[in-house]
Amino acid sequence: MNTKPITSKKTSLPQPVMEQLQYLTTQRAVAALFLSRIIGSTHPCVVVLLNNESNATEWRKQKWVRNAFQNHEVTFLILGKGDVAAHTKNGTLFVEYHCTAEKAMYIAEDRALALPPFAESKKRSKQLKKHFNREIDLLTTQINTAKNTEGYVTVFSVYTTLYNQYFLYFEWLLFGTVYNGDDLHSRLHRLCVFIPAFQKAFVKTSAKTYFLLEALATAVEAEQDDLSSLDIDYLPSITANAAVFHAFAEELFKQLKAAAKRERRPLQATTAKQYDCPKALHLVTKHQQVEAIYEYEKRLLPGTNEEKKEIRYWLVIGEGIASQQLANWHEGIKQITKDTVEVVPIVHSRSWIQKRLFENQLFFQKVMQVELLIYDREPNLPTIHWQVPYTFCSPDLAFYRSGCLALQETIKLLRTADATLAHEGLGFLYSSLIARSCQVLIYAKLSYYPNQLPIAILWRLAELASEQTIQLRFLHTKLTVNLINFINHHNNIYKRNQKVTPNDLTLLDTLTTELINQLNQE
Repeated sequence: MNTKPITSKKTSLPQPVMEQLQYLTTQRAVAALFLSRIIGSTHPCVVVLLNNESNATEWRKQKWVRNAFQNHEVTFLILGKGDVAAHTKNGTLFVEYHCTAEKAMYIAEDRALALPPFAESKKRSKQLKKHFNREIDLLTTQINTAKNTEGYVTVFSVYTTLYNQYFLYFEWLLFGTVYNGDDLHSRLHRLCVFIPAFQKAFVKTSAKTYFLLEALATAVEAEQDDLSSLDIDYLPSITANAAVFHAFAEELFKQLKAAAKRERRPLQATTAKQYDCPKALHLVTKHQQVEAIYEYEKRLLPGTNEEKKEIRYWLVIGEGIASQQLANWHEGIKQITKDTVEVVPIVHSRSWIQKRLFENQLFFQKVMQVELLIYDREPNLPTIHWQVPYTFCSPDLAFYRSGCLALQETIKLLRTADATLAHEGLGFLYSSLIARSCQVLIYAKLSYYPNQLPIAILWRLAELASEQTIQLRFLHTKLTVNLINFINHHNNIYKRNQKVTPNDLTLLDTLTTELINQLNQE
């Protein structure tokens, strides 16, 4: 039985590519799909593992493979069952680099991909690198010998073989297959697309032909005693570019080895990774700055069976996302789910989290777990560098709490002075006291000090932090005004306050007193 691709992985790809992936999961020939990147490239690639090696060659020639790269800069790397076995046997580390649990988009339920232990992969990789160096050294020795005897036709011929040998290894390690049937120009052009260093090293004579490769080809026409057709003047450039190839080869082996060292989780079928509220996820992930989303809590609001609402708490990772965007998501998701789901989002950049670990690590380390991840834009996003050992320290907690107590005393003073006072300005004071009390309560209970969040989101976080705050919901229903709208600081700064009754003010006093009592318990 086949399953669908993981939603969190596929949403970062263009729609036509996503549709193609969806189609691939319906094909019995497809064993697994992985979203990765070719080393040295900024473009994504999709590694397709097939059950039958004879299909791989034909699949690579299909139009949709070509269109995916030309139109959307997404490369499909297609391997048959025999290709995977060959990579594993020869120690290329291609499978170890691309086919990991973190990069898995889809795995057929009846497919098992067992990777050898790292010690075994490392041993085979060392043998492959030794074999590579031995072949390169042998060809280099032949070139130097021919140079000393001024056998330039031989020099050019061996350089052609040397270039061909580099291309063979690069193709095998980068693309998973070798394109021996193509000429050197086509093979170099394919590599240049992904490797900027090669683009800089070779001047083109046309869209897909290169000057130095044409210079090497002159050795075919030249005779040993007639060098007139041989472009000897470009021999230093040919030699220099061979050095470029070798430097890249060293870096390539190094990166593949580093990738294989990483811990590898078991590869499993992807059925269980489907997110159960795709409308909410789609609304948020449309924002271009969203990198990842963690759902760290999910609960039901009490009520009748018909009225039950689900509340989900999300940590959104992204740069430059404003608080107003959180409010838009919060309200937008309630609308598109017809008020059956309420998402409570908070948002931070990775750099902000990294710099604020001294007071927030307990919270973020608990939240940013792989099993809580419901979306990631790409598989290779960095992991936070946690402090080890870590001791929670909150020296400002008492300071923040004392500010709330002082503000409560100010409200009491105004309320006692004259109960018939106009209500102008009271909303601002209550708004400040409730918001600050919620912040401090969240900080004390969750080890997370929230930024200036929309009040509706802040209140939900306070409910998450303390069961006692949840019990204050009954006060909301007794007010003649909507509590969230009443204490919204924008309404209190720029608009005249909503009219409240003396009973409303008494209820607000009760609510703030209960919040302060919770703070005093910390």
